[in-house]
Amino acid sequence: MAYSDYDVDQAYNDAAIVGGDDGVLKTHASLASPLTLQGTECREFKVTTPNNGRAYNFFAVKSASEPLLTSIPSTKAIQTEMWFRIPMWLGGAGGGCVSLHAKSSLVAGATQLPPGVALYAGYGNLISNGSSPFGTYALGLALTNTSFATTWYPSLLAISFDTWYQIRLEVTPVLNGTVDRDLIETFWNSGTEASPVWTKLSSQINIAADNRWTPWGNATYTRCGFGVQVSVGASGEDHLVYTDSHIVRLKDV
Repeated sequence: MAYSDYDVDQAYNDAAIVGGDDGVLKTHASLASPLTLQGTECREFKVTTPNNGRAYNFFAVKSASEPLLTSIPSTKAIQTEMWFRIPMWLGGAGGGCVSLHAKSSLVAGATQLPPGVALYAGYGNLISNGSSPFGTYALGLALTNTSFATTWYPSLLAISFDTWYQIRLEVTPVLNGTVDRDLIETFWNSGTEASPVWTKLSSQINIAADNRWTPWGNATYTRCGFGVQVSVGASGEDHLVYTDSHIVRLKDV
């Protein structure tokens, strides 16, 4: 998907992303243990100003197979996935964060809430930066209401630095006479790039009576996308992330 296929929200903007909102291209061959089937380049997101950072969230407007992704009806299930990689910096830890969003609002809540990426009303598959209930660099599911109160569901999948991961978030409307609940599931590719094996990490039912649920077909609360937060520490160390091959699919239910 191209940059023009997204609406972009700047949730935390103390410093500019190198190369502009959509970062810079980085060749896979320049990284150790590169991806080999996702084209020749990935996206690098980083800033260069010490003690500053920036969060960007990209909400898909369209994709190659879906001409409109801004108001998804209850006859469709959402499947969104991406590759990401968090490098280790010289201080001995990482600092970048990534997230997948589905059935979410375009408007962010408070920007420095854990796990280090801005929270949006809706459902998020998030990589923590160590400040969240997930623990240090782990993957978890966040369900957030329109007041940005969040319930966390850690998956216990610890993230290793300088390693590519592929993650997926699925949201399926559940018919109970009417659509009054969602099935939210998270997965990671425990296989290889060439032979993926999608292993389920978490599964939750969110009902209409819960204030974290929003109706389908609502242009404000049925957005899908991904987010990054990057920063630079006091000593000038980069906290950056790489992303590749973000996809949004809609499936008939």
